[in-house]
Amino acid sequence: MKGADDDSLIVEIAGVAGAGKTTLASAMGAAHPASRSDEPLQLRSVDHLPSVLRSVPRLIPLLAQSAARGKIPSWTELKLVIYLMEWPRRLQRHVAYRTGLTIIDQGPVYGLARLGRTERPMSGTEPSSPWWAAVAGAWFDVLDAVIWLDAPNDILQDRVQTRSQDHEVKGRSDAEAMRFIDDYRASYQQVLARMERPGGPVVMRYDTSTQSASAVAADALQRLRSDSDQPGPDAKGASL
Repeated sequence: MKGADDDSLIVEIAGVAGAGKTTLASAMGAAHPASRSDEPLQLRSVDHLPSVLRSVPRLIPLLAQSAARGKIPSWTELKLVIYLMEWPRRLQRHVAYRTGLTIIDQGPVYGLARLGRTERPMSGTEPSSPWWAAVAGAWFDVLDAVIWLDAPNDILQDRVQTRSQDHEVKGRSDAEAMRFIDDYRASYQQVLARMERPGGPVVMRYDTSTQSASAVAADALQRLRSDSDQPGPDAKGASL
């Protein structure tokens, strides 16, 4: 983990629908024996209850502001806000994350990008807000790398339409699907642009229409190893 003495790395795999995030996570897990996939926040989980309770003092002002605007956040939005506020602390303190490689599927890049696509976001969580900057800064101190996956829109759409999992793009016209993908890609890129700064996580970009999941996994793991071996204040201090 960045800035920690422990032998660990924390990586988020991000990308628009159909980019191959789940496939890459499986490939990286197979290639790295000491890897784990991080579990998402579960509000009813006893293990996650401390994180939920710690969020309350910061959550109440956001809810109050939203209520004053007549905005009631959805369950999904509420979970995202709690996760973004509290998960960095969990990753830093929980013993399970102190060794090996932790792979996050729907992490801070996903969460901030999705909040950015909310038509009427919870008051105080907009990209221009101090809350956004504070949350992003907390994640900068925890996240070692982001692996960004993308592909041409027609390939992405075909993958989404033909896979078994449900998705809101399914059943839409080609034009609507393309607009949905473009909008989410733009939201992701806004988040990534703010992360790509000195001291922030390393951002690795791959086109999954030209590279297989196993090839991306091998290259990303090699780059993580190389980065962790580099001396200096920004070195991650972990070995893979």
